[in-house]
Amino acid sequence: MADGTTLIDCRWLGYTGVGRVTEYLLRGLAEVDADGPWLLWGPLRVEAFGIRDAVLVPNRHSPLGRAGQADALHVPKADRYLFLHTVRPFTPHPNTVLVHDTIPIRWAPTRAQRMAWRSYLQASVRMAARVLVYSEATRRRVAEDLGVRETIRVHLPSDAERAKRIHRLRKAVQPDNPPTMLYVGLDRPQKNLERAIRGFARSRFAANGGQFLLVGIGAPSVSRLGALACKVGATGVRPVATCTDEELEANYARAQFVIQPSLEEGYGLPVAEALDAGIPVCCSTIDSLFEAAAGRAVTFDPLDVDDIGDAIDTVAFGGGIFASNPRHSFTTAQFAQELIDSLA
Repeated sequence: MADGTTLIDCRWLGYTGVGRVTEYLLRGLAEVDADGPWLLWGPLRVEAFGIRDAVLVPNRHSPLGRAGQADALHVPKADRYLFLHTVRPFTPHPNTVLVHDTIPIRWAPTRAQRMAWRSYLQASVRMAARVLVYSEATRRRVAEDLGVRETIRVHLPSDAERAKRIHRLRKAVQPDNPPTMLYVGLDRPQKNLERAIRGFARSRFAANGGQFLLVGIGAPSVSRLGALACKVGATGVRPVATCTDEELEANYARAQFVIQPSLEEGYGLPVAEALDAGIPVCCSTIDSLFEAAAGRAVTFDPLDVDDIGDAIDTVAFGGGIFASNPRHSFTTAQFAQELIDSLA
């Protein structure tokens, strides 16, 4: 990597998917013992990662809040910048930005918001010296939606230690009785949860007493999805607003299989995490999930409720043929090294 100081925007640590990516990078930097100097701009707990040649520049604001947006006017000085989200400060200095997806261009609530997102994301990537992506699906979207055709692919890791813990738990604990299908993630229009519930309601799995546990969907969605489940007669639906990391691992360990019904994703981390822990998966046929599953999941048309129900039954009553051995994905050290190399 070129000489000089590199600032990493760590303010996203702890915030949904990009927070996980931030954590993976920090862990990887500590593991590869990468040469700095690094300026780590973010919360105090960044120091716990113990990265050599790193200086913490404290920032306690959420990058999504009003105070966090104002922080864009006070970015610490560095020779180059690594932004782990397209929602980032615009700086004239050399910078690299990681694009997770372009979903707001299609899924923001109003046409005006979708147009505003397109303009913002175009500015974010065009003001970057380098644009990083971690899936071929996002690479295509960045080219089509934002007009940027030169991108660098890095490989998103999954949490190997978490996968090992879940795999050990699956051997040690009793599975849920009745059996459970697990969804992990927020409730957003592109997540397609309404069709997933309707497909579940039509399945033999549900008729035989199977449960559909949805965790992390957010408090406002619990009553909405619960009401839909009652309307379609899906008595086994169990929506949960939030859960701790320990509870999430326990839910993975007890679940018979995982479902990911999305209409669009940047990658599909829950699919990769489940497969890495040896958990069977059924997911939609969209390109990003197909890429994450690498041929190891039962797939369905996300627009076809009957097809969703059939896929659920295929996994649920497959006689064990869909039980997976743990898969080995990219490590956090490899991920960090790829990002370091991209800054050169």
